[in-house]
Amino acid sequence: MRLFALTFLVGLGITFSAVGCSDPVAPIPAGGWSIAFTHTAATCNLMAHNSGVGQVSQDGTTTLVTDGIDNASVTCTVKPGSGSTFDVQAAASKNGASLGMAVKGLSKSATKDAPVQGTINYASPTTANIFTSPQDTPCDFYFLDATKESIAAGAVWVAFDCKKIADTNNVCALSGYAKFQNCDGVPAN
Repeated sequence: MRLFALTFLVGLGITFSAVGCSDPVAPIPAGGWSIAFTHTAATCNLMAHNSGVGQVSQDGTTTLVTDGIDNASVTCTVKPGSGSTFDVQAAASKNGASLGMAVKGLSKSATKDAPVQGTINYASPTTANIFTSPQDTPCDFYFLDATKESIAAGAVWVAFDCKKIADTNNVCALSGYAKFQNCDGVPAN
């Protein structure tokens, strides 16, 4: 009987050690954004509107959605770039509203007066079509003073302003805030 118990416990130890050696489960990406879609003179024939997935503001109010929960989709990578900059690829969508952004070389020192440029893709039930920032007029990405906006490997909270965002028939404008966390890009230990 003792030999059986010892064999059983050794068997459990082997089982537990095999489980303990597996890679940790990656955190699930979470994100959100809030925007104001506005007119630019007569070139925008769509209704001005506010939209968002979750809620993100400059004053610290955030409600993020988690990838795969309640029909939300979140993908993001925030990885170190050259020097003290980061490269960002992030998107969040839910209920027909989606926003994607790509920024290369975003640094913590980016301000509204000295932003880093990148691209935005946006669509909602109000726009029907996908709006994209034109190559000749990229969007400005920056961090506002006296806020918790910041960037680090795997996470970003940023403000943005697109003076032009267009589909095939309209040129409009868009500004807002986005926050993503649990993103790919954290260096392995």
